[in-house]
Amino acid sequence: MAHLTMLTENPLINKQDKMFKAQLETWVLQQGHELSEVSITTFTPDHLETDIFILAIPVEQDAYQAFKRFLQSLPENIFRDKQVFPFILGGTMAHVSIMELYLQPLLNRLGIIEALTIVPKSTKSQKQQYVKQLFSQSRFNQFLQPYIAI
Repeated sequence: MAHLTMLTENPLINKQDKMFKAQLETWVLQQGHELSEVSITTFTPDHLETDIFILAIPVEQDAYQAFKRFLQSLPENIFRDKQVFPFILGGTMAHVSIMELYLQPLLNRLGIIEALTIVPKSTKSQKQQYVKQLFSQSRFNQFLQPYIAI
């Protein structure tokens, strides 16, 4: 049994972020593993005992800056031997480009080698279809299964 920890700026409150968490949690439980959510304000070195980290990075300016400051405060290579998957919750491909420019070097300094993945927010039907595909169980299987012994 593996333990996954989703690290968030604050507890997830908007609909799309809650959907992301619910589908991730469903997949994790179906696989016989467990998922916990930890806020950056309550993170302690004890949390490093987890098997896999999911970074739920917000795009809202204040929340993103708080998350970035938290990451900057961590020691170099703290996640070197950990499986860490950073997700940008919301935004567009432009957000990913900007965040890659500023956030990817910081993630690399912490020992995180996975690329940023976007979980877009949408309100239009065409975009909602894309969101549904992104939140699919098969996508989580493809993404995380190689890192968890099932």
